[in-house]
Amino acid sequence: MKPTDTSEKGLEALIVNHLTGQPTPDVAADNAVQSSVGYYSVGGYQQGLPADYNRDVALDVVKLLAFLQATQPKTVETLELAQDGIKRSQFLHRIQGEIAKRGVVDVLRKGVSHGPAHVDLYKFLPTPGNDLAKISQTLC
Repeated sequence: MKPTDTSEKGLEALIVNHLTGQPTPDVAADNAVQSSVGYYSVGGYQQGLPADYNRDVALDVVKLLAFLQATQPKTVETLELAQDGIKRSQFLHRIQGEIAKRGVVDVLRKGVSHGPAHVDLYKFLPTPGNDLAKISQTLC
C-alpha cells in the first residue's frame, strides 16, 4: 500500500487531482498513513497559475478574460478589457466590489453591469435537453 499524506498539502493535492485530473508530485509526508489509493476521475476543472491571480481583486484575471473573450467578445471590445490599463482595472474592481456587496453566487447568477454593458459571469453548458443553454450559445 502507498502511504497517504494526511497533511493540509496532501489534502490539497487530492482535491486538485480530483478536480483537474492532473497528477500531483508525491510529497514526502510526515503524517503518512497506510491506505489503498483511490481512483479520482477528471472533474473538468483547469488549474490556474499563481502568477495569474490578482490578490487586489481576488480573481484569476487570465481565466476571467479568456472566459469573457470566448463568450462575450463584443463586450470585451466595448469595455476595452483586452488591453491592460485603467479601464480593465476599473472593471476588475467593479466585480470585486459587487462580490463584496452581493456575494459570489449572486454575482455569478446575475452578472455585473459596468458602464454601457452587462457582463455575464456564468454561461449554461449546452447539454441535451437544456434549451436555455442552446439559446445562450447562439447569442454569443
